[in-house]
Amino acid sequence: MSKWLLVVLVLGTSARAVAAPSPPTSSSGDQVPPPPATPQPGAAEPAADAPTLADLGWPGDTVRVEVTHVAAHVVATPSRRGRPLGKVMRGTRAELGALARGDRRCPYWVELRPRGWLCARDVAPTTAPVGGEVFPLVRPGAILPGEYYDVGAAGATAFPGRKALAAGSPSKALTTGVMVRGKGRVTVGDVTYVHTNKGLIDASALRRLAPSTWVGLDLRATPAPSWPFAFAVGPRRGSALIVRASPDAKAAVVRRLQRREQVAVVEVGEQFLRLGDGQWLARADARLVEQVPPPPGLGADEAWIDIDLDQQTLVAYQGVTPVYVTLVSTAIRRKGTPPGLYRIRAKAATTRMASEADEKLYDVGEVPWAMRFRAGLYLHAAYWHDGFGSKRSHGCVNLSPRDARALYEWAGPPAPPGWSEVEQELPAGVLIRIRDATTPAPPAYDYGRERKQAPPIPN
Repeated sequence: MSKWLLVVLVLGTSARAVAAPSPPTSSSGDQVPPPPATPQPGAAEPAADAPTLADLGWPGDTVRVEVTHVAAHVVATPSRRGRPLGKVMRGTRAELGALARGDRRCPYWVELRPRGWLCARDVAPTTAPVGGEVFPLVRPGAILPGEYYDVGAAGATAFPGRKALAAGSPSKALTTGVMVRGKGRVTVGDVTYVHTNKGLIDASALRRLAPSTWVGLDLRATPAPSWPFAFAVGPRRGSALIVRASPDAKAAVVRRLQRREQVAVVEVGEQFLRLGDGQWLARADARLVEQVPPPPGLGADEAWIDIDLDQQTLVAYQGVTPVYVTLVSTAIRRKGTPPGLYRIRAKAATTRMASEADEKLYDVGEVPWAMRFRAGLYLHAAYWHDGFGSKRSHGCVNLSPRDARALYEWAGPPAPPGWSEVEQELPAGVLIRIRDATTPAPPAYDYGRERKQAPPIPN
C-alpha cells in the first residue's frame, strides 16, 4: 500500500474465548516466555487513593476479568494517553492486577496480568479460567479468515443492518476499488445479501476473490535446492520461461519451466544463469535468491528479514541461517517502498488500508497478518492478486496469505491469546532490511521523524 496511507486498524470479529493454549514457541523450537508484567509502584501496596473493588461494584473476591468491549485498547499506564500496547478482543479473560483512578472519560482503570491497563468499563468480573482466541480466526484448511470480495464496476450500497435495509436507509455508497470481508449471508425477499465489514451488501454487486495458493519455502522443513537458487518468474504473466542450450536468446530450447519453479544455479552471469551443463535461463525470467550477511550489530541468533527489491524476494534469517524464503510484491514506483533498515513496530491480525484523496481510490478491508515497519508501510497478506515475484503494490510489501501467516507467527513480538494487535517499543522488534542494487547497505530509518506521542484513545 502507499507510503502515504491512511491506515485505520480494524476491529477483528469478536469470538467466544477458549482456554489459553500452550506457550508459543520461537522459530528455534524453544518456548517463548510470557512478556514481563509492567511494574506498577502501587501494585504490591495500593496507593492511598486507589479504588477498591467495591468502588467498581464488583464482588470482593474478583481475581479475573473478561473483556466486554468488541476490541479494547491496552495501554502501558492508566491513562488515555498511555503508550499503546495493543488491542484485546471481547471474550478474552485475564488475571486482575492493580486498580487506578482515572478521569471523567474513564473513571477507573484495571491492570491486566501479565501486562497493560484497560478502562474498567471495557471489562467485567469473571470466575472463568484465563484464556483467549488466537487472531485472526481461520477455519481449519482455509487460507484466509473468511471470504473476501471486491465491489463491481457498477458500485454497491451498504446497509448497517436489517432494520436499515427494511427502511431503505443505506449507510454508504461503495465504488469499485473497495474490498470487503464477508461474514455470512442473509436472504431478504428474493435478494441475497452478504454480511461484510461495511454492512449488508447485495451479493450480485460483489465479486468473490480467490486468494493465491502460492507459498514459499520453510527451510526448517524443506531445504533449498542449492545456494544460490532461483524462482522461474518472467516479466509478464504467461512468459515462456525457456531453458536454452547456451547463453543466447536464440539458442536451442532444452526445456520449459513452470511458473515459480525452483531451480539450482551453478553460475550467475549478467544476462543468463547457468543451471547445469548446457542449461541457461535468462536473468529476466528468474528471481535469484542468494545468502547475504546480516547488517552490522545484530545478535548472533537474532531474527531478521532481508528484502531484495530488484529480485522481489524475501529471506527470513535466524542469525546467519536462512529459515524462510519467498517471493513478494513491492511498490511499482521506485520510491514507494524505500530502502532502509527498519524494525517491526506493530502486528495486527487484520487492518484496513485506504488511499488518500490525491490517489486512485482504494479501500481494502480487513487485510490479515499485517506487520507495520514504518508509518503507512506493512508486510501483509494480499488476497486480491497472485503476482508475487513482480512489483504490484503502492508501497507495502505484499505477501501471499500463506506466507504472511507463516512470517507473522514467526516474527516477534508474539501476540498473547486474545490480543488482535500488539505494539513494539524501540529498539526491540524484528529488523527488516530493504535494499536494491543502488542501495545495497541502506541506512537505519529515523523513527524520530514519525509522531512520537500516540493520539488519545478514541471515545
